[in-house]
Amino acid sequence: MGDLSEMDLPALNAFIAEGTSLEQAGQYRKALEKYTAALEAVSPNGILDVELGRLCLTHRSRMNLRLGNYDAALADAEQSLSIDDTFPKGIHAKAEALYSKGEFEYALVFYHRGNKLRSEMAEFRLGIQKSEEAIMNAIGSPDCALSNDGDLTLFNQTKDGGYNKASKPPAGRGRQRSAKKKKATGAGSDKTVKQLLGELYADRQFLEELMADPSMQTATSQVTSLASGGVAYLDRRTEFWRQQKPMYARVNEKQQRTMRATKGATRKGSQKKATTQFILSSLEKIDDALEQGDADKALAQAKGFLKALENEKVPDKDRILGDVYSAMGNAHFELEQFDESLRCHEKDLRLADLNSLEDSKGRALGNIGRVHANQGEYQLAVDTWLEKVPITTSTLESAWLYHEIGRCYLGLDNAVSALEYGQKSLACADEANDGRWKLNAKILVAQSQATLGDTMEASETYQEALHLAENLDDTPAVEAIQKALDESLSTLMVSAPTEADLDAEGDADLGGEEDA
Repeated sequence: MGDLSEMDLPALNAFIAEGTSLEQAGQYRKALEKYTAALEAVSPNGILDVELGRLCLTHRSRMNLRLGNYDAALADAEQSLSIDDTFPKGIHAKAEALYSKGEFEYALVFYHRGNKLRSEMAEFRLGIQKSEEAIMNAIGSPDCALSNDGDLTLFNQTKDGGYNKASKPPAGRGRQRSAKKKKATGAGSDKTVKQLLGELYADRQFLEELMADPSMQTATSQVTSLASGGVAYLDRRTEFWRQQKPMYARVNEKQQRTMRATKGATRKGSQKKATTQFILSSLEKIDDALEQGDADKALAQAKGFLKALENEKVPDKDRILGDVYSAMGNAHFELEQFDESLRCHEKDLRLADLNSLEDSKGRALGNIGRVHANQGEYQLAVDTWLEKVPITTSTLESAWLYHEIGRCYLGLDNAVSALEYGQKSLACADEANDGRWKLNAKILVAQSQATLGDTMEASETYQEALHLAENLDDTPAVEAIQKALDESLSTLMVSAPTEADLDAEGDADLGGEEDA
Protein backbone atom coordinates (compact mmCIF):
# COMPACT_ATOMS: atom_id res chain seq x y z
CA MET A 1 0.00 0.00 0.00
CA GLY A 2 1.19 3.50 -0.81
CA ASP A 3 1.89 6.31 1.64
CA LEU A 4 -1.43 7.18 3.30
CA SER A 5 -0.31 10.79 3.72
CA GLU A 6 -0.42 11.16 -0.08
CA MET A 7 -4.00 9.92 -0.30
CA ASP A 8 -7.23 11.79 0.33
CA LEU A 9 -9.04 9.11 2.34
CA PRO A 10 -11.89 11.38 3.53
CA ALA A 11 -12.56 12.29 -0.11
CA LEU A 12 -12.48 8.60 -1.01
CA ASN A 13 -15.11 7.79 1.60
CA ALA A 14 -17.24 10.81 0.67
CA PHE A 15 -17.21 9.97 -3.04
CA ILE A 16 -18.17 6.36 -2.33
CA ALA A 17 -21.07 7.50 -0.13
CA GLU A 18 -22.27 9.90 -2.83
CA GLY A 19 -21.90 7.23 -5.49
CA THR A 20 -23.92 4.77 -3.41
CA SER A 21 -26.73 7.31 -2.98
CA LEU A 22 -26.78 8.07 -6.71
CA GLU A 23 -26.78 4.36 -7.53
CA GLN A 24 -29.77 3.79 -5.27
CA ALA A 25 -31.53 6.67 -7.04
CA GLY A 26 -30.88 5.04 -10.42
CA GLN A 27 -28.42 7.74 -11.51
CA TYR A 28 -25.83 5.27 -12.79
CA ARG A 29 -23.83 7.68 -14.96
CA LYS A 30 -23.38 10.09 -12.04
CA ALA A 31 -22.55 7.22 -9.70
CA LEU A 32 -19.88 6.04 -12.17
CA GLU A 33 -18.31 9.51 -12.09
CA LYS A 34 -18.26 9.53 -8.27
CA TYR A 35 -16.62 6.10 -8.09
CA THR A 36 -14.03 7.24 -10.63
CA ALA A 37 -13.34 10.32 -8.49
CA ALA A 38 -12.96 8.06 -5.45
CA LEU A 39 -10.33 6.01 -7.29
CA GLU A 40 -8.47 9.18 -8.23
CA ALA A 41 -8.35 10.08 -4.52
CA VAL A 42 -6.19 6.99 -3.91
CA SER A 43 -4.03 7.39 -7.00
CA PRO A 44 -0.97 9.39 -5.87
CA ASN A 45 1.10 10.48 -8.87
CA GLY A 46 -1.59 8.97 -11.09
CA ILE A 47 -0.89 5.40 -9.92
CA LEU A 48 -3.87 3.66 -8.33
CA ASP A 49 -3.36 1.93 -5.00
CA VAL A 50 -5.35 -1.19 -5.91
CA GLU A 51 -5.39 -2.60 -2.38
CA LEU A 52 -7.12 0.53 -1.12
CA GLY A 53 -9.34 1.05 -4.14
CA ARG A 54 -10.36 -2.53 -4.96
CA LEU A 55 -13.83 -2.25 -3.42
CA CYS A 56 -14.44 0.95 -5.36
CA LEU A 57 -13.34 -0.85 -8.54
CA THR A 58 -16.09 -3.41 -7.99
CA HIS A 59 -18.60 -0.57 -7.51
CA ARG A 60 -17.51 1.02 -10.79
CA SER A 61 -17.63 -2.36 -12.50
CA ARG A 62 -21.25 -2.70 -11.41
CA MET A 63 -22.11 0.74 -12.83
CA ASN A 64 -20.43 -0.11 -16.13
CA LEU A 65 -22.61 -3.21 -16.30
CA ARG A 66 -25.70 -1.10 -15.70
CA LEU A 67 -24.67 1.19 -18.54
CA GLY A 68 -23.86 -1.68 -20.91
CA ASN A 69 -20.07 -1.14 -20.86
CA TYR A 70 -19.27 -4.83 -20.43
CA ASP A 71 -15.58 -4.70 -21.40
CA ALA A 72 -14.94 -1.80 -19.00
CA ALA A 73 -16.79 -3.69 -16.27
CA LEU A 74 -14.61 -6.75 -16.82
CA ALA A 75 -11.43 -4.62 -16.80
CA ASP A 76 -12.36 -3.05 -13.45
CA ALA A 77 -13.18 -6.45 -11.96
CA GLU A 78 -9.89 -7.94 -13.11
CA GLN A 79 -7.96 -4.96 -11.74
CA SER A 80 -9.61 -5.45 -8.34
CA LEU A 81 -8.19 -9.00 -8.34
CA SER A 82 -4.66 -8.00 -9.42
CA ILE A 83 -3.25 -8.10 -5.87
CA ASP A 84 -5.47 -10.73 -4.28
CA ASP A 85 -7.29 -13.11 -6.65
CA THR A 86 -9.38 -14.42 -3.73
CA PHE A 87 -11.14 -11.07 -3.15
CA PRO A 88 -14.81 -12.24 -3.09
CA LYS A 89 -16.40 -9.03 -4.38
CA GLY A 90 -13.89 -8.90 -7.23
CA ILE A 91 -14.64 -12.51 -8.16
CA HIS A 92 -18.35 -11.77 -8.17
CA ALA A 93 -17.85 -8.64 -10.29
CA LYS A 94 -15.80 -10.62 -12.83
CA ALA A 95 -18.40 -13.37 -12.97
CA GLU A 96 -21.19 -10.85 -13.54
CA ALA A 97 -19.23 -9.14 -16.32
CA LEU A 98 -18.52 -12.45 -18.05
CA TYR A 99 -22.17 -13.45 -17.79
CA SER A 100 -23.29 -10.14 -19.30
CA LYS A 101 -20.84 -10.65 -22.18
CA GLY A 102 -22.51 -14.01 -22.88
CA GLU A 103 -19.49 -16.06 -21.72
CA PHE A 104 -21.65 -18.24 -19.49
CA GLU A 105 -19.15 -21.10 -19.06
CA TYR A 106 -16.38 -18.78 -17.82
CA ALA A 107 -18.88 -16.96 -15.60
CA LEU A 108 -19.90 -20.29 -14.07
CA VAL A 109 -16.26 -21.05 -13.23
CA PHE A 110 -15.93 -17.81 -11.24
CA TYR A 111 -19.31 -18.19 -9.55
CA HIS A 112 -18.16 -21.63 -8.36
CA ARG A 113 -14.82 -20.19 -7.25
CA GLY A 114 -16.52 -17.47 -5.23
CA ASN A 115 -19.02 -19.92 -3.72
CA LYS A 116 -16.16 -22.12 -2.58
CA LEU A 117 -14.52 -19.15 -0.83
CA ARG A 118 -17.67 -17.55 0.59
CA SER A 119 -20.50 -20.08 0.54
CA GLU A 120 -22.66 -17.80 2.69
CA MET A 121 -22.93 -15.21 -0.11
CA ALA A 122 -26.24 -15.81 -1.92
CA GLU A 123 -24.96 -13.93 -4.99
CA PHE A 124 -22.68 -16.82 -5.92
CA ARG A 125 -25.41 -19.44 -5.57
CA LEU A 126 -27.77 -17.42 -7.73
CA GLY A 127 -24.98 -16.87 -10.24
CA ILE A 128 -24.36 -20.61 -10.51
CA GLN A 129 -28.05 -21.23 -11.07
CA LYS A 130 -28.54 -18.59 -13.74
CA SER A 131 -25.31 -19.55 -15.56
CA GLU A 132 -26.25 -23.22 -15.68
CA GLU A 133 -29.70 -22.30 -16.96
CA ALA A 134 -28.24 -19.98 -19.61
CA ILE A 135 -25.83 -22.70 -20.77
CA MET A 136 -28.65 -25.21 -21.06
CA ASN A 137 -30.72 -22.67 -22.96
CA ALA A 138 -27.84 -22.14 -25.38
CA ILE A 139 -26.91 -25.79 -26.06
CA GLY A 140 -30.29 -27.44 -25.56
CA SER A 141 -31.08 -30.71 -23.87
CA PRO A 142 -28.39 -33.43 -23.96
CA ASP A 143 -31.04 -36.11 -24.50
CA CYS A 144 -30.37 -36.59 -28.20
CA ALA A 145 -28.57 -39.53 -29.81
CA LEU A 146 -25.61 -39.05 -32.10
CA SER A 147 -25.78 -40.59 -35.58
CA ASN A 148 -23.55 -40.94 -38.59
CA ASP A 149 -25.89 -39.00 -40.85
CA GLY A 150 -24.72 -35.90 -42.66
CA ASP A 151 -21.46 -34.83 -44.28
CA LEU A 152 -18.81 -37.51 -43.56
CA THR A 153 -16.31 -36.46 -46.21
CA LEU A 154 -13.58 -36.04 -43.59
CA PHE A 155 -13.72 -39.79 -42.98
CA ASN A 156 -13.66 -40.53 -46.72
CA GLN A 157 -10.47 -38.58 -47.39
CA THR A 158 -8.31 -40.19 -50.08
CA LYS A 159 -4.64 -40.96 -49.72
CA ASP A 160 -3.66 -38.13 -52.04
CA GLY A 161 -5.39 -35.60 -49.84
CA GLY A 162 -8.55 -35.31 -51.96
CA TYR A 163 -12.06 -35.97 -50.80
CA ASN A 164 -14.78 -38.22 -52.17
CA LYS A 165 -18.07 -36.50 -52.92
CA ALA A 166 -20.40 -36.48 -49.96
CA SER A 167 -23.35 -38.75 -50.47
CA LYS A 168 -26.72 -37.08 -50.56
CA PRO A 169 -28.98 -37.91 -47.60
CA PRO A 170 -32.08 -39.93 -48.46
CA ALA A 171 -35.19 -37.94 -49.26
CA GLY A 172 -37.04 -36.89 -46.18
CA ARG A 173 -34.10 -37.58 -43.83
CA GLY A 174 -33.25 -33.90 -43.46
CA ARG A 175 -36.76 -33.01 -42.34
CA GLN A 176 -36.80 -35.88 -39.85
CA ARG A 177 -33.49 -34.82 -38.28
CA SER A 178 -34.69 -31.23 -38.06
CA ALA A 179 -37.72 -32.38 -36.13
CA LYS A 180 -35.53 -34.34 -33.72
CA LYS A 181 -33.24 -31.37 -33.22
CA LYS A 182 -36.18 -29.09 -32.61
CA LYS A 183 -37.48 -31.43 -29.97
CA ALA A 184 -34.11 -31.58 -28.28
CA THR A 185 -33.25 -27.90 -28.37
CA GLY A 186 -36.64 -26.24 -28.34
CA ALA A 187 -37.41 -23.20 -26.26
CA GLY A 188 -38.60 -25.33 -23.36
CA SER A 189 -41.97 -26.24 -21.87
CA ASP A 190 -45.11 -24.62 -23.26
CA LYS A 191 -45.60 -22.86 -19.92
CA THR A 192 -42.13 -21.32 -20.01
CA VAL A 193 -42.43 -20.33 -23.67
CA LYS A 194 -45.82 -18.77 -23.01
CA GLN A 195 -44.39 -16.69 -20.17
CA LEU A 196 -41.51 -15.49 -22.28
CA LEU A 197 -43.39 -14.76 -25.49
CA GLY A 198 -46.48 -13.26 -23.92
CA GLU A 199 -48.96 -12.21 -26.62
CA LEU A 200 -46.65 -13.59 -29.34
CA TYR A 201 -47.28 -17.12 -28.03
CA ALA A 202 -50.63 -17.24 -29.86
CA ASP A 203 -48.88 -16.25 -33.09
CA ARG A 204 -46.34 -19.04 -32.64
CA GLN A 205 -49.15 -21.59 -32.14
CA PHE A 206 -50.86 -20.39 -35.32
CA LEU A 207 -47.65 -20.74 -37.34
CA GLU A 208 -47.07 -24.27 -36.01
CA GLU A 209 -50.62 -25.28 -36.92
CA LEU A 210 -50.10 -23.79 -40.36
CA MET A 211 -46.94 -25.87 -40.87
CA ALA A 212 -48.75 -29.03 -39.71
CA ASP A 213 -51.77 -28.45 -41.96
CA PRO A 214 -51.74 -31.20 -44.68
CA SER A 215 -53.29 -28.84 -47.18
CA MET A 216 -50.26 -26.57 -46.85
CA GLN A 217 -47.91 -29.43 -47.74
CA THR A 218 -49.35 -29.61 -51.22
CA ALA A 219 -49.81 -25.88 -51.62
CA THR A 220 -47.15 -23.39 -52.49
CA SER A 221 -43.95 -23.93 -50.50
CA GLN A 222 -43.62 -20.21 -49.86
CA VAL A 223 -46.32 -20.27 -47.16
CA THR A 224 -44.64 -23.17 -45.33
CA SER A 225 -41.26 -21.49 -45.64
CA LEU A 226 -42.55 -18.21 -44.22
CA ALA A 227 -44.26 -20.01 -41.34
CA SER A 228 -41.10 -21.97 -40.57
CA GLY A 229 -39.04 -18.80 -40.60
CA GLY A 230 -41.50 -17.11 -38.26
CA VAL A 231 -41.33 -19.98 -35.75
CA ALA A 232 -37.53 -20.00 -35.93
CA TYR A 233 -37.42 -16.25 -35.27
CA LEU A 234 -39.74 -16.53 -32.25
CA ASP A 235 -37.64 -19.40 -30.88
CA ARG A 236 -34.48 -17.30 -31.17
CA ARG A 237 -36.16 -14.42 -29.34
CA THR A 238 -37.35 -16.82 -26.64
CA GLU A 239 -33.81 -18.11 -26.10
CA PHE A 240 -32.46 -14.57 -26.01
CA TRP A 241 -34.99 -13.36 -23.44
CA ARG A 242 -34.52 -16.42 -21.26
CA GLN A 243 -30.72 -16.08 -21.26
CA GLN A 244 -30.89 -12.37 -20.51
CA LYS A 245 -33.26 -12.93 -17.57
CA PRO A 246 -33.79 -16.56 -16.47
CA MET A 247 -37.29 -17.48 -15.36
CA TYR A 248 -36.32 -17.94 -11.70
CA ALA A 249 -34.96 -14.41 -11.61
CA ARG A 250 -37.71 -12.70 -13.60
CA VAL A 251 -39.37 -10.05 -11.46
CA ASN A 252 -42.35 -8.18 -12.77
CA GLU A 253 -40.83 -4.71 -12.38
CA LYS A 254 -43.57 -3.15 -14.46
CA GLN A 255 -46.51 -4.84 -12.71
CA GLN A 256 -47.62 -1.75 -10.81
CA ARG A 257 -47.26 0.43 -13.89
CA THR A 258 -49.24 -2.03 -15.99
CA MET A 259 -52.01 -2.12 -13.40
CA ARG A 260 -52.12 1.68 -13.41
CA ALA A 261 -52.23 1.95 -17.19
CA THR A 262 -54.92 -0.71 -17.53
CA LYS A 263 -56.98 0.20 -14.47
CA GLY A 264 -60.59 0.78 -15.41
CA ALA A 265 -60.10 -0.64 -18.91
CA THR A 266 -63.44 -2.38 -19.19
CA ARG A 267 -64.25 -1.54 -22.81
CA LYS A 268 -62.90 -3.85 -25.49
CA GLY A 269 -61.33 -2.66 -28.67
CA SER A 270 -58.04 -2.57 -30.52
CA GLN A 271 -57.73 1.22 -30.20
CA LYS A 272 -57.87 1.13 -26.39
CA LYS A 273 -55.39 -1.74 -26.30
CA ALA A 274 -53.04 0.13 -28.62
CA THR A 275 -53.21 3.22 -26.39
CA THR A 276 -52.32 1.18 -23.31
CA GLN A 277 -49.41 -0.47 -25.09
CA PHE A 278 -48.21 2.92 -26.30
CA ILE A 279 -48.23 4.31 -22.75
CA LEU A 280 -46.33 1.34 -21.29
CA SER A 281 -43.82 1.31 -24.13
CA SER A 282 -43.20 5.06 -23.86
CA LEU A 283 -42.65 4.96 -20.09
CA GLU A 284 -40.25 2.03 -20.43
CA LYS A 285 -38.26 3.84 -23.13
CA ILE A 286 -37.91 6.91 -20.89
CA ASP A 287 -36.76 4.76 -17.97
CA ASP A 288 -34.30 2.85 -20.16
CA ALA A 289 -32.75 6.08 -21.45
CA LEU A 290 -32.27 7.31 -17.87
CA GLU A 291 -30.73 4.02 -16.75
CA GLN A 292 -28.29 4.18 -19.67
CA GLY A 293 -27.26 7.70 -18.66
CA ASP A 294 -28.72 9.36 -21.76
CA ALA A 295 -30.61 12.22 -20.08
CA ASP A 296 -31.06 14.19 -23.31
CA LYS A 297 -32.76 11.23 -24.98
CA ALA A 298 -34.97 10.67 -21.94
CA LEU A 299 -36.08 14.32 -22.02
CA ALA A 300 -36.84 14.22 -25.74
CA GLN A 301 -38.89 11.04 -25.34
CA ALA A 302 -40.74 12.43 -22.32
CA LYS A 303 -41.67 15.67 -24.12
CA GLY A 304 -42.86 13.76 -27.16
CA PHE A 305 -44.93 11.46 -24.95
CA LEU A 306 -46.53 14.41 -23.13
CA LYS A 307 -47.54 15.95 -26.45
CA ALA A 308 -49.02 12.67 -27.70
CA LEU A 309 -50.92 12.16 -24.44
CA GLU A 310 -52.28 15.70 -24.35
CA ASN A 311 -55.68 14.96 -25.94
CA GLU A 312 -55.95 11.30 -24.89
CA LYS A 313 -58.46 10.14 -22.30
CA VAL A 314 -56.84 7.35 -20.30
CA PRO A 315 -57.41 5.98 -16.80
CA ASP A 316 -55.13 7.40 -14.07
CA LYS A 317 -53.85 10.06 -16.45
CA ASP A 318 -52.62 12.31 -13.63
CA ARG A 319 -50.60 9.46 -12.12
CA ILE A 320 -49.01 8.74 -15.51
CA LEU A 321 -48.23 12.44 -15.98
CA GLY A 322 -46.62 12.46 -12.55
CA ASP A 323 -44.41 9.52 -13.56
CA VAL A 324 -43.30 11.46 -16.64
CA TYR A 325 -42.60 14.71 -14.77
CA SER A 326 -40.60 12.76 -12.17
CA ALA A 327 -38.49 11.18 -14.91
CA MET A 328 -37.98 14.59 -16.53
CA GLY A 329 -36.89 16.03 -13.19
CA ASN A 330 -34.30 13.28 -12.80
CA ALA A 331 -33.07 13.88 -16.35
CA HIS A 332 -32.67 17.64 -15.71
CA PHE A 333 -30.85 16.79 -12.45
CA GLU A 334 -28.48 14.55 -14.41
CA LEU A 335 -27.79 17.46 -16.76
CA GLU A 336 -27.26 19.77 -13.73
CA GLN A 337 -30.25 21.87 -14.78
CA PHE A 338 -31.44 22.17 -11.20
CA ASP A 339 -34.10 24.86 -11.65
CA GLU A 340 -35.82 22.83 -14.36
CA SER A 341 -35.44 19.70 -12.27
CA LEU A 342 -37.13 21.41 -9.32
CA ARG A 343 -40.03 22.62 -11.48
CA CYS A 344 -40.69 19.12 -12.83
CA HIS A 345 -40.64 17.52 -9.38
CA GLU A 346 -42.98 20.23 -8.06
CA LYS A 347 -45.43 19.39 -10.87
CA ASP A 348 -45.23 15.75 -9.79
CA LEU A 349 -45.98 16.86 -6.20
CA ARG A 350 -48.99 18.98 -7.23
CA LEU A 351 -50.51 16.09 -9.18
CA ALA A 352 -49.93 13.76 -6.23
CA ASP A 353 -51.63 16.16 -3.81
CA LEU A 354 -54.52 16.75 -6.21
CA ASN A 355 -55.23 13.01 -6.51
CA SER A 356 -54.19 11.92 -2.97
CA LEU A 357 -51.39 9.69 -4.30
CA GLU A 358 -49.23 9.02 -1.23
CA ASP A 359 -46.55 6.99 -3.03
CA SER A 360 -46.13 9.65 -5.72
CA LYS A 361 -46.05 12.38 -3.07
CA GLY A 362 -43.27 10.60 -1.19
CA ARG A 363 -41.28 10.23 -4.41
CA ALA A 364 -41.69 13.91 -5.29
CA LEU A 365 -40.72 15.13 -1.80
CA GLY A 366 -37.63 12.92 -1.82
CA ASN A 367 -36.53 14.29 -5.18
CA ILE A 368 -37.23 17.93 -4.27
CA GLY A 369 -35.19 17.57 -1.11
CA ARG A 370 -32.34 16.05 -3.10
CA VAL A 371 -32.27 19.03 -5.47
CA HIS A 372 -32.19 21.51 -2.56
CA ALA A 373 -29.44 19.59 -0.75
CA ASN A 374 -27.33 19.37 -3.90
CA GLN A 375 -27.48 23.16 -4.24
CA GLY A 376 -26.50 23.71 -0.60
CA GLU A 377 -30.01 24.84 0.38
CA TYR A 378 -29.93 22.65 3.47
CA GLN A 379 -32.83 24.21 5.37
CA LEU A 380 -35.16 23.84 2.39
CA ALA A 381 -34.02 20.24 2.02
CA VAL A 382 -34.69 19.58 5.72
CA ASP A 383 -38.17 21.15 5.57
CA THR A 384 -39.05 19.07 2.50
CA TRP A 385 -37.75 15.80 3.89
CA LEU A 386 -39.48 16.35 7.24
CA GLU A 387 -42.75 16.50 5.30
CA LYS A 388 -41.87 13.12 3.77
CA VAL A 389 -41.14 11.44 7.13
CA PRO A 390 -44.77 10.48 7.98
CA ILE A 391 -45.34 8.78 4.62
CA THR A 392 -42.22 6.64 4.38
CA THR A 393 -43.07 3.03 3.60
CA SER A 394 -40.19 1.07 5.14
CA THR A 395 -37.66 1.23 7.94
CA LEU A 396 -34.81 1.18 5.42
CA GLU A 397 -36.26 4.20 3.63
CA SER A 398 -36.55 5.92 7.02
CA ALA A 399 -32.91 5.11 7.77
CA TRP A 400 -31.88 6.83 4.52
CA LEU A 401 -34.20 9.80 5.09
CA TYR A 402 -33.07 10.46 8.69
CA HIS A 403 -29.44 10.17 7.60
CA GLU A 404 -29.87 12.75 4.85
CA ILE A 405 -31.68 15.13 7.22
CA GLY A 406 -28.85 14.71 9.73
CA ARG A 407 -26.21 15.49 7.10
CA CYS A 408 -28.09 18.67 6.20
CA TYR A 409 -28.17 19.70 9.85
CA LEU A 410 -24.40 19.24 9.99
CA GLY A 411 -24.16 21.51 6.97
CA LEU A 412 -26.24 24.06 8.93
CA ASP A 413 -23.81 23.79 11.90
CA ASN A 414 -26.61 22.31 14.00
CA ALA A 415 -24.77 19.35 15.47
CA VAL A 416 -27.42 18.73 18.15
CA SER A 417 -30.12 18.03 15.54
CA ALA A 418 -27.61 16.16 13.39
CA LEU A 419 -26.91 13.86 16.35
CA GLU A 420 -30.64 13.35 16.95
CA TYR A 421 -31.34 12.30 13.37
CA GLY A 422 -28.19 10.23 13.18
CA GLN A 423 -29.46 8.23 16.16
CA LYS A 424 -32.89 7.89 14.53
CA SER A 425 -31.23 6.63 11.35
CA LEU A 426 -29.22 4.12 13.38
CA ALA A 427 -32.36 2.82 15.13
CA CYS A 428 -34.09 2.24 11.76
CA ALA A 429 -30.98 0.60 10.30
CA ASP A 430 -30.83 -1.72 13.33
CA GLU A 431 -34.50 -2.62 12.88
CA ALA A 432 -33.93 -3.32 9.17
CA ASN A 433 -30.69 -5.16 10.03
CA ASP A 434 -28.86 -3.36 7.23
CA GLY A 435 -25.11 -3.21 7.82
CA ARG A 436 -24.41 -0.49 5.27
CA TRP A 437 -26.87 1.98 6.76
CA LYS A 438 -25.75 1.07 10.27
CA LEU A 439 -22.27 2.15 9.19
CA ASN A 440 -23.49 5.39 7.58
CA ALA A 441 -25.53 6.27 10.66
CA LYS A 442 -22.65 5.50 13.05
CA ILE A 443 -20.33 7.81 11.11
CA LEU A 444 -22.92 10.62 11.20
CA VAL A 445 -23.37 10.16 14.95
CA ALA A 446 -19.60 10.19 15.52
CA GLN A 447 -19.14 13.33 13.41
CA SER A 448 -21.92 15.06 15.36
CA GLN A 449 -20.40 14.04 18.70
CA ALA A 450 -16.98 15.29 17.63
CA THR A 451 -18.48 18.63 16.51
CA LEU A 452 -20.18 18.97 19.90
CA GLY A 453 -16.83 18.38 21.63
CA ASP A 454 -17.77 14.96 23.01
CA THR A 455 -14.44 13.53 21.94
CA MET A 456 -14.57 10.45 24.14
CA GLU A 457 -18.03 9.43 22.90
CA ALA A 458 -17.03 10.20 19.32
CA SER A 459 -13.98 7.93 19.66
CA GLU A 460 -16.13 5.09 20.97
CA THR A 461 -18.64 5.53 18.12
CA TYR A 462 -15.85 5.63 15.52
CA GLN A 463 -14.53 2.38 17.03
CA GLU A 464 -17.97 0.77 16.59
CA ALA A 465 -18.15 2.07 13.02
CA LEU A 466 -14.69 0.65 12.36
CA HIS A 467 -15.88 -2.84 13.35
CA LEU A 468 -18.90 -2.51 11.05
CA ALA A 469 -16.70 -1.45 8.12
CA GLU A 470 -14.39 -4.40 8.74
CA ASN A 471 -17.36 -6.79 8.77
CA LEU A 472 -18.52 -5.30 5.45
CA ASP A 473 -15.02 -5.76 4.01
CA ASP A 474 -15.09 -2.05 3.09
CA THR A 475 -11.41 -1.16 2.96
CA PRO A 476 -11.83 2.54 2.02
CA ALA A 477 -14.27 3.05 4.89
CA VAL A 478 -11.91 1.26 7.28
CA GLU A 479 -9.04 3.55 6.30
CA ALA A 480 -11.12 6.74 6.53
CA ILE A 481 -12.67 5.80 9.88
CA GLN A 482 -9.28 4.78 11.27
CA LYS A 483 -7.91 8.19 10.33
CA ALA A 484 -10.84 9.97 12.00
CA LEU A 485 -10.43 7.76 15.07
CA ASP A 486 -6.71 8.54 15.27
CA GLU A 487 -7.47 12.27 15.07
CA SER A 488 -10.10 11.92 17.79
CA LEU A 489 -7.71 10.03 20.05
CA SER A 490 -5.01 12.64 19.40
CA THR A 491 -7.44 15.35 20.51
CA LEU A 492 -8.07 13.40 23.69
CA MET A 493 -4.33 13.11 24.36
CA VAL A 494 -3.82 16.84 23.85
CA SER A 495 -6.73 17.82 26.10
CA ALA A 496 -5.78 15.35 28.86
CA PRO A 497 -3.73 16.93 31.73
CA THR A 498 -0.06 15.91 31.79
CA GLU A 499 1.90 14.82 34.88
CA ALA A 500 3.65 18.19 34.93
CA ASP A 501 0.27 19.95 34.92
CA LEU A 502 -0.87 17.87 37.88
CA ASP A 503 2.38 18.57 39.79
CA ALA A 504 2.05 22.29 39.13
CA GLU A 505 -1.55 22.21 40.31
CA GLY A 506 -0.47 20.38 43.48
CA ASP A 507 2.30 22.90 44.19
CA ALA A 508 -0.15 25.74 43.76
CA ASP A 509 -2.51 24.15 46.29
CA LEU A 510 0.33 23.69 48.78
CA GLY A 511 1.45 27.29 48.29
CA GLY A 512 -2.04 28.46 49.04
CA GLU A 513 -2.14 26.48 52.29
CA GLU A 514 1.24 27.95 53.47
CA ASP A 515 0.04 31.50 52.78
CA ALA A 516 -2.99 30.76 54.85
